[in-house]
Amino acid sequence: MLMLIPWPLCFDVLLYDWTDLQGYINSYYNNIVGCLRQASIPRKKHSYQKYWWDEELTLLKQKAIQSFNIWSSVGKPRMGTLIP
Repeated sequence: MLMLIPWPLCFDVLLYDWTDLQGYINSYYNNIVGCLRQASIPRKKHSYQKYWWDEELTLLKQKAIQSFNIWSSVGKPRMGTLIP
C-alpha cells in the first residue's frame, strides 16, 4: 500500500482551516494503521526459541540482571561509581 503525506501537512499549516487539517491528519493516521495491519509479520508461539541464543548470551544476561539489581538496591543513582 502506497502512503503519501497529505500535501497540506508539508507546508505552512497556518494557511489551512483546523478541521481540514484534522481530516488530513486522521486520514494519514488511518493509512499508517492500514499499512501496519496489512504487513506480513511472522507470528511465533511463545515457546519459540531464539536460534542464535547461546551460553555466552545467557551469562551476559545474568550479569546484566545482577548489575541492575545492585544499581536498584542503592537507589538507582544517575551518576557516580557503584561499590556493592
